[in-house]
Amino acid sequence: MKKSQKGMAVVIALLLVALAASASALMLWQQHLWWRQVEEEQTRAQVREVTRAGITWAVAVLQYNRMTSPVVYPGQLWAQPMPETEAQGVKVSGTLTDMQGRFNLNALGTREGVQDPLRVAQFRRLLAQLHLPLSLSNALMNHMQLRVGDASQEGGPPALSANWLERLDMLRWVTGFTPEVIARLEPYVTVLPQSVNRINVNTAPVPLLKALMPDVDPGMLEAQSRQRVVNYFVNVADFINRVKPDAERDRVKDWASTDSGWFRLESRVKQGRIVLATRAMVKVDPSEGGARVIWRQDGVGALPRQETHDNNP
Repeated sequence: MKKSQKGMAVVIALLLVALAASASALMLWQQHLWWRQVEEEQTRAQVREVTRAGITWAVAVLQYNRMTSPVVYPGQLWAQPMPETEAQGVKVSGTLTDMQGRFNLNALGTREGVQDPLRVAQFRRLLAQLHLPLSLSNALMNHMQLRVGDASQEGGPPALSANWLERLDMLRWVTGFTPEVIARLEPYVTVLPQSVNRINVNTAPVPLLKALMPDVDPGMLEAQSRQRVVNYFVNVADFINRVKPDAERDRVKDWASTDSGWFRLESRVKQGRIVLATRAMVKVDPSEGGARVIWRQDGVGALPRQETHDNNP
């Protein structure tokens, strides 16, 4: 065999060895990648299962609270946030928030689609409390297509033209409701069915209470609010007797409550590099079998999986 042929044979042999080594390395890499994907999917499944268990626990806590007390206040078990806790490599944290301690924007109108003067005035005072333009109120009325009329004439058919809100982030479609404005409002407002028009005075934040009761001394409201964890209001009459409203005394019964039926759950589950943030709305109603999840969001910016509450009672 000529030297050139021998040299070529050596080159080909080396090339074949290199190709075999590359193929083996590629196979090992693909196998490693596959195992990582399997492990990651298993971790995701575990995180989802822990999240599901957390929601079940929250529902059970709210059911227990309803069975043991006719009043909802901040000193109860549901109101205690769960700090980040680790067990077997899984970190879990969560909070429950009473959404009836906030102003329901859908309650600005009656079921007939007429503006409710009492609640419109309350919302405008809340805007003033937060140093936001009062023009936002008119912009929202126009967006929701709530007409001016006699709100006392109830009993008609539900409004078909009213543009009820389904989620708080729908405010971004309303003129003037910038992300900054929505963030400013968020701790004080919520979006619930139109018929949910009472606010729990045991859980409402002080700025909202000031907007709801302009004739009451702000210092009195702040002092009473600080005591609600232990010395809570047992009913609306107790609330009226302790804060002593003047001009608004008769109207308090039209909007105040010491009970709640809507709660928001926020949870975060982390295992390794996998994180699942979840938000869910829980409705508590003994006539419907206790407590149940109305909608659930998984992940930042996710849309609700289901939306079952009806704004037309």
